[in-house]
Amino acid sequence: MSYTFEKDRLAKYLAEYIKGYLFVEFSDEFMKRLNIEDVARGVRVPIDPRDLKRFSGGSGVSATEIAGNMVRVVGCNPNFKYANAYKKFMGRFFNERLPQDVLMTGVKAVEAGNMHEACIHFRAALFLEPDMMEAMYNYARVCREMYNSSDDEIFIGMCKAESTEAFEKLTEDYPDFDQPYFFLGYAYLNMGLYEKAGLAWEKFLPIAKDHQAAQEAAQRLREIAEPRRIEAGCNAVISGRYAEGIGMLSGFAASGYETWWPLHFYLGVAYEEVGNMDAAEREYKRTLQLNAADMGSMEGLIRIYKGRGQDELAEKYEKKKSIIEENLRADAQERSENPESNSDGEK
Repeated sequence: MSYTFEKDRLAKYLAEYIKGYLFVEFSDEFMKRLNIEDVARGVRVPIDPRDLKRFSGGSGVSATEIAGNMVRVVGCNPNFKYANAYKKFMGRFFNERLPQDVLMTGVKAVEAGNMHEACIHFRAALFLEPDMMEAMYNYARVCREMYNSSDDEIFIGMCKAESTEAFEKLTEDYPDFDQPYFFLGYAYLNMGLYEKAGLAWEKFLPIAKDHQAAQEAAQRLREIAEPRRIEAGCNAVISGRYAEGIGMLSGFAASGYETWWPLHFYLGVAYEEVGNMDAAEREYKRTLQLNAADMGSMEGLIRIYKGRGQDELAEKYEKKKSIIEENLRADAQERSENPESNSDGEK
Protein backbone atom coordinates (compact mmCIF):
# COMPACT_ATOMS: atom_id res chain seq x y z
CA MET A 1 0.00 0.00 0.00
CA SER A 2 1.11 3.56 -0.68
CA TYR A 3 2.63 5.82 1.97
CA THR A 4 0.49 8.82 2.86
CA PHE A 5 1.09 12.01 4.83
CA GLU A 6 -2.40 12.21 6.31
CA LYS A 7 -0.92 12.62 9.81
CA ASP A 8 2.01 14.77 8.68
CA ARG A 9 3.71 16.05 11.82
CA LEU A 10 6.70 17.83 10.31
CA ALA A 11 5.21 20.29 7.80
CA LYS A 12 5.15 23.14 10.31
CA TYR A 13 8.82 22.53 11.15
CA LEU A 14 9.91 22.40 7.52
CA ALA A 15 7.90 25.45 6.44
CA GLU A 16 10.96 27.56 7.20
CA TYR A 17 12.67 26.17 4.11
CA ILE A 18 10.11 27.67 1.71
CA LYS A 19 9.29 30.75 3.76
CA GLY A 20 10.49 33.26 1.18
CA TYR A 21 8.94 31.66 -1.88
CA LEU A 22 6.50 33.62 -4.03
CA PHE A 23 3.57 31.81 -5.62
CA VAL A 24 2.57 33.18 -9.01
CA GLU A 25 0.60 31.97 -12.03
CA PHE A 26 1.95 31.26 -15.50
CA SER A 27 0.84 33.62 -18.25
CA ASP A 28 -1.62 32.35 -20.86
CA GLU A 29 1.04 32.76 -23.53
CA PHE A 30 3.55 30.66 -21.58
CA MET A 31 1.02 27.89 -20.92
CA LYS A 32 0.00 27.73 -24.57
CA ARG A 33 3.61 27.67 -25.73
CA LEU A 34 4.44 24.72 -23.46
CA ASN A 35 1.03 23.07 -23.87
CA ILE A 36 0.45 22.88 -20.11
CA GLU A 37 -2.91 24.63 -19.82
CA ASP A 38 -4.53 21.44 -18.57
CA VAL A 39 -2.10 21.05 -15.63
CA ALA A 40 -1.12 24.66 -14.89
CA ARG A 41 -4.17 26.91 -15.31
CA GLY A 42 -5.16 28.41 -11.96
CA VAL A 43 -2.10 26.92 -10.29
CA ARG A 44 0.31 29.15 -8.41
CA VAL A 45 3.87 27.94 -8.89
CA PRO A 46 6.73 28.53 -6.42
CA ILE A 47 9.38 31.04 -7.43
CA ASP A 48 12.48 32.03 -5.53
CA PRO A 49 12.26 35.83 -5.01
CA ARG A 50 15.72 36.16 -6.57
CA ASP A 51 14.33 34.74 -9.81
CA LEU A 52 11.18 36.87 -9.98
CA LYS A 53 12.56 39.29 -12.59
CA ARG A 54 13.59 36.45 -14.88
CA PHE A 55 10.20 34.80 -14.42
CA SER A 56 8.23 37.99 -15.10
CA GLY A 57 9.79 38.91 -18.43
CA GLY A 58 13.52 38.62 -18.33
CA SER A 59 15.49 35.64 -19.55
CA GLY A 60 12.93 33.28 -18.05
CA VAL A 61 13.02 30.52 -15.44
CA SER A 62 13.53 27.00 -16.74
CA ALA A 63 11.11 24.14 -16.16
CA THR A 64 13.91 22.39 -14.27
CA GLU A 65 14.24 25.33 -11.85
CA ILE A 66 10.48 25.49 -11.34
CA ALA A 67 10.33 21.72 -10.77
CA GLY A 68 13.13 22.02 -8.21
CA ASN A 69 11.07 24.59 -6.31
CA MET A 70 8.01 22.34 -6.55
CA VAL A 71 10.02 19.45 -5.12
CA ARG A 72 10.95 21.58 -2.12
CA VAL A 73 7.37 22.67 -1.57
CA VAL A 74 5.88 19.17 -1.67
CA GLY A 75 8.78 17.89 0.43
CA CYS A 76 8.04 20.48 3.09
CA ASN A 77 4.28 20.03 2.83
CA PRO A 78 2.92 17.10 0.77
CA ASN A 79 -0.60 18.32 1.56
CA PHE A 80 0.01 21.74 0.02
CA LYS A 81 -2.95 23.11 -1.94
CA TYR A 82 -1.28 22.69 -5.34
CA ALA A 83 0.79 19.58 -4.57
CA ASN A 84 -1.10 17.28 -6.94
CA ALA A 85 -0.96 19.88 -9.71
CA TYR A 86 2.80 20.14 -9.19
CA LYS A 87 3.04 16.36 -9.53
CA LYS A 88 1.23 16.52 -12.87
CA PHE A 89 3.45 19.38 -14.05
CA MET A 90 6.63 17.47 -13.18
CA GLY A 91 5.26 14.35 -14.84
CA ARG A 92 4.77 16.33 -18.05
CA PHE A 93 8.40 17.45 -18.28
CA PHE A 94 10.40 14.70 -16.61
CA ASN A 95 10.59 10.94 -17.03
CA GLU A 96 9.89 8.23 -14.50
CA ARG A 97 13.38 8.61 -13.01
CA LEU A 98 12.46 11.88 -11.30
CA PRO A 99 11.52 10.27 -7.93
CA GLN A 100 14.81 8.35 -7.96
CA ASP A 101 16.74 11.52 -8.75
CA VAL A 102 15.00 13.33 -5.88
CA LEU A 103 15.84 10.41 -3.59
CA MET A 104 19.53 10.58 -4.55
CA THR A 105 19.58 14.31 -3.80
CA GLY A 106 18.39 13.38 -0.32
CA VAL A 107 21.10 10.73 0.01
CA LYS A 108 23.75 13.30 -0.92
CA ALA A 109 22.33 15.68 1.69
CA VAL A 110 22.71 12.94 4.32
CA GLU A 111 26.32 12.43 3.25
CA ALA A 112 26.85 16.18 3.66
CA GLY A 113 25.31 16.07 7.14
CA ASN A 114 22.25 18.16 6.20
CA MET A 115 19.45 16.05 7.67
CA HIS A 116 16.66 18.58 7.23
CA GLU A 117 17.46 18.98 3.54
CA ALA A 118 17.58 15.19 3.21
CA CYS A 119 14.25 14.91 4.97
CA ILE A 120 12.62 17.32 2.51
CA HIS A 121 13.84 15.32 -0.49
CA PHE A 122 12.91 11.92 0.92
CA ARG A 123 9.42 13.24 1.63
CA ALA A 124 9.20 14.64 -1.90
CA ALA A 125 10.32 11.31 -3.37
CA LEU A 126 7.65 9.54 -1.33
CA PHE A 127 5.04 12.02 -2.51
CA LEU A 128 6.01 11.42 -6.13
CA GLU A 129 6.21 7.64 -5.71
CA PRO A 130 4.35 6.61 -2.54
CA ASP A 131 5.36 2.94 -2.67
CA MET A 132 9.11 3.55 -3.11
CA MET A 133 10.74 1.36 -0.47
CA GLU A 134 14.07 3.22 -0.53
CA ALA A 135 12.41 6.61 0.03
CA MET A 136 10.30 5.26 2.88
CA TYR A 137 13.30 3.65 4.55
CA ASN A 138 15.52 6.71 4.17
CA TYR A 139 12.74 8.94 5.48
CA ALA A 140 12.40 6.73 8.57
CA ARG A 141 16.17 6.80 9.09
CA VAL A 142 16.56 10.56 8.66
CA CYS A 143 13.70 11.24 11.09
CA ARG A 144 15.56 9.02 13.55
CA GLU A 145 18.75 11.01 13.00
CA MET A 146 16.90 14.30 13.49
CA TYR A 147 15.36 13.33 16.82
CA ASN A 148 18.66 11.96 18.07
CA SER A 149 20.34 15.31 17.39
CA SER A 150 17.62 17.65 18.70
CA ASP A 151 16.87 18.97 22.18
CA ASP A 152 13.36 20.21 21.31
CA GLU A 153 11.08 17.75 23.09
CA ILE A 154 8.07 18.39 20.88
CA PHE A 155 10.10 18.10 17.67
CA ILE A 156 11.71 14.92 19.01
CA GLY A 157 8.27 13.45 19.65
CA MET A 158 7.07 14.33 16.16
CA CYS A 159 10.15 12.81 14.51
CA LYS A 160 9.90 9.67 16.63
CA ALA A 161 6.28 9.19 15.58
CA GLU A 162 7.08 9.75 11.89
CA SER A 163 10.07 7.42 12.02
CA THR A 164 8.26 4.65 13.88
CA GLU A 165 5.24 4.77 11.58
CA ALA A 166 7.45 4.61 8.48
CA PHE A 167 9.38 1.63 9.84
CA GLU A 168 6.10 -0.10 10.73
CA LYS A 169 4.77 0.56 7.24
CA LEU A 170 7.91 -0.97 5.76
CA THR A 171 7.45 -4.17 7.79
CA GLU A 172 3.85 -4.39 6.54
CA ASP A 173 4.61 -3.72 2.88
CA TYR A 174 8.06 -5.34 2.66
CA PRO A 175 8.10 -8.07 5.34
CA ASP A 176 11.33 -9.61 4.00
CA PHE A 177 13.27 -6.36 4.34
CA ASP A 178 15.35 -6.86 7.49
CA GLN A 179 16.50 -3.37 8.54
CA PRO A 180 13.13 -1.87 9.61
CA TYR A 181 12.72 -4.60 12.25
CA PHE A 182 16.15 -3.78 13.68
CA PHE A 183 15.39 -0.07 14.09
CA LEU A 184 11.82 -0.71 15.25
CA GLY A 185 13.25 -2.74 18.12
CA TYR A 186 15.10 0.34 19.34
CA ALA A 187 12.10 2.61 18.73
CA TYR A 188 9.91 0.40 20.90
CA LEU A 189 12.66 -0.01 23.50
CA ASN A 190 12.91 3.78 23.85
CA MET A 191 9.16 3.88 24.46
CA GLY A 192 9.42 1.22 27.15
CA LEU A 193 7.54 -1.29 25.01
CA TYR A 194 9.73 -4.28 25.76
CA GLU A 195 7.46 -6.94 24.31
CA LYS A 196 7.09 -5.12 21.00
CA ALA A 197 10.85 -4.52 20.91
CA GLY A 198 11.44 -8.21 21.51
CA LEU A 199 9.03 -9.26 18.80
CA ALA A 200 10.67 -6.88 16.31
CA TRP A 201 14.14 -8.27 17.00
CA GLU A 202 12.85 -11.85 16.92
CA LYS A 203 11.51 -11.17 13.42
CA PHE A 204 14.77 -9.49 12.45
CA LEU A 205 17.14 -12.31 13.42
CA PRO A 206 16.04 -15.02 10.91
CA ILE A 207 16.32 -12.62 7.95
CA ALA A 208 19.23 -10.44 9.11
CA LYS A 209 21.87 -9.83 6.46
CA ASP A 210 24.23 -7.91 8.76
CA HIS A 211 26.02 -10.31 11.14
CA GLN A 212 27.06 -7.55 13.54
CA ALA A 213 23.51 -6.16 13.73
CA ALA A 214 22.20 -9.68 14.34
CA GLN A 215 24.62 -10.13 17.24
CA GLU A 216 23.53 -6.78 18.64
CA ALA A 217 19.84 -7.68 18.40
CA ALA A 218 20.46 -11.06 20.06
CA GLN A 219 22.24 -9.32 22.93
CA ARG A 220 19.37 -6.85 23.33
CA LEU A 221 16.91 -9.74 23.46
CA ARG A 222 18.84 -11.26 26.35
CA GLU A 223 18.92 -7.91 28.14
CA ILE A 224 15.16 -7.33 27.92
CA ALA A 225 14.05 -10.84 28.88
CA GLU A 226 13.10 -9.80 32.43
CA PRO A 227 11.61 -6.41 31.43
CA ARG A 228 9.36 -8.33 29.02
CA ARG A 229 8.13 -10.48 31.91
CA ILE A 230 7.49 -7.36 34.01
CA GLU A 231 5.57 -5.79 31.14
CA ALA A 232 3.52 -8.97 30.80
CA GLY A 233 2.68 -8.72 34.51
CA CYS A 234 1.62 -5.09 34.14
CA ASN A 235 -0.56 -6.05 31.17
CA ALA A 236 -2.16 -8.79 33.27
CA VAL A 237 -3.15 -6.14 35.83
CA ILE A 238 -4.44 -3.82 33.09
CA SER A 239 -6.53 -6.72 31.75
CA GLY A 240 -8.08 -7.32 35.18
CA ARG A 241 -6.11 -10.50 35.99
CA TYR A 242 -4.98 -9.10 39.33
CA ALA A 243 -3.88 -12.25 41.13
CA GLU A 244 -1.92 -13.34 38.06
CA GLY A 245 -0.30 -9.91 37.85
CA ILE A 246 0.74 -10.05 41.51
CA GLY A 247 2.27 -13.45 40.95
CA MET A 248 4.24 -12.20 37.96
CA LEU A 249 5.36 -8.89 39.49
CA SER A 250 5.90 -9.43 43.21
CA GLY A 251 9.18 -11.29 42.72
CA PHE A 252 10.67 -8.29 40.93
CA ALA A 253 9.79 -5.80 43.70
CA ALA A 254 12.97 -6.67 45.61
CA SER A 255 15.17 -7.25 42.55
CA GLY A 256 17.39 -5.07 40.42
CA TYR A 257 14.18 -3.60 38.97
CA GLU A 258 13.01 -2.32 42.36
CA THR A 259 13.43 1.29 41.19
CA TRP A 260 11.01 0.88 38.28
CA TRP A 261 8.05 2.90 39.48
CA PRO A 262 5.47 1.31 37.08
CA LEU A 263 6.25 -2.06 38.69
CA HIS A 264 5.15 -0.73 42.09
CA PHE A 265 2.21 1.19 40.69
CA TYR A 266 0.67 -1.85 39.00
CA LEU A 267 1.34 -3.94 42.09
CA GLY A 268 -0.51 -1.26 44.06
CA VAL A 269 -3.46 -1.42 41.67
CA ALA A 270 -3.56 -5.21 41.84
CA TYR A 271 -3.34 -5.35 45.64
CA GLU A 272 -6.08 -2.72 45.95
CA GLU A 273 -8.35 -4.67 43.63
CA VAL A 274 -7.92 -7.92 45.58
CA GLY A 275 -8.54 -6.10 48.87
CA ASN A 276 -5.01 -6.09 50.31
CA MET A 277 -5.00 -2.41 51.25
CA ASP A 278 -1.85 -2.49 53.37
CA ALA A 279 0.18 -3.87 50.47
CA ALA A 280 -1.50 -1.44 48.06
CA GLU A 281 -0.62 1.49 50.35
CA ARG A 282 3.00 0.32 50.52
CA GLU A 283 3.31 0.02 46.74
CA TYR A 284 1.64 3.35 46.00
CA LYS A 285 3.95 5.10 48.48
CA ARG A 286 6.98 3.44 46.93
CA THR A 287 5.79 4.61 43.50
CA LEU A 288 5.65 8.20 44.76
CA GLN A 289 9.14 7.90 46.20
CA LEU A 290 10.34 7.05 42.71
CA ASN A 291 7.95 9.31 40.76
CA ALA A 292 6.63 12.08 42.98
CA ALA A 293 4.16 13.35 40.39
CA ASP A 294 2.35 10.05 39.70
CA MET A 295 -1.32 10.95 39.85
CA GLY A 296 -2.55 7.35 39.80
CA SER A 297 -0.75 6.51 43.04
CA MET A 298 -2.07 9.63 44.74
CA GLU A 299 -5.60 8.74 43.69
CA GLY A 300 -5.06 5.20 45.01
CA LEU A 301 -3.89 6.48 48.39
CA ILE A 302 -6.82 8.90 48.57
CA ARG A 303 -9.23 6.00 48.03
CA ILE A 304 -7.49 3.86 50.64
CA TYR A 305 -7.41 6.58 53.30
CA LYS A 306 -11.01 7.61 52.68
CA GLY A 307 -12.04 3.98 52.95
CA ARG A 308 -10.30 3.75 56.34
CA GLY A 309 -11.74 7.04 57.53
CA GLN A 310 -8.28 8.63 57.61
CA ASP A 311 -9.54 11.93 56.23
CA GLU A 312 -6.48 13.95 57.20
CA LEU A 313 -4.17 11.71 55.15
CA ALA A 314 -6.63 11.67 52.25
CA GLU A 315 -6.74 15.48 52.31
CA LYS A 316 -2.92 15.61 52.29
CA TYR A 317 -2.75 13.72 49.00
CA GLU A 318 -5.71 15.60 47.54
CA LYS A 319 -3.78 18.84 48.10
CA LYS A 320 -0.66 17.38 46.48
CA LYS A 321 -2.71 16.19 43.53
CA SER A 322 -4.35 19.60 43.16
CA ILE A 323 -0.96 21.38 43.12
CA ILE A 324 0.39 19.07 40.42
CA GLU A 325 -2.77 19.48 38.31
CA GLU A 326 -2.49 23.25 38.55
CA ASN A 327 1.18 23.15 37.56
CA LEU A 328 0.35 20.96 34.57
CA ARG A 329 -2.38 23.38 33.46
CA ALA A 330 0.00 26.33 33.80
CA ASP A 331 2.69 24.53 31.79
CA ALA A 332 0.19 23.63 29.05
CA GLN A 333 -1.04 27.22 28.86
CA GLU A 334 2.51 28.57 28.65
CA ARG A 335 3.32 26.17 25.81
CA SER A 336 0.19 27.18 23.91
CA GLU A 337 0.93 30.88 24.34
CA ASN A 338 4.66 30.59 23.57
CA PRO A 339 5.09 27.75 21.06
CA GLU A 340 8.47 29.10 19.95
CA SER A 341 9.87 28.46 23.44
CA ASN A 342 9.77 24.74 22.63
CA SER A 343 11.89 25.10 19.50
CA ASP A 344 15.59 24.41 19.18
CA GLY A 345 15.82 27.16 16.58
CA GLU A 346 16.53 24.92 13.59
CA LYS A 347 13.44 23.79 11.78
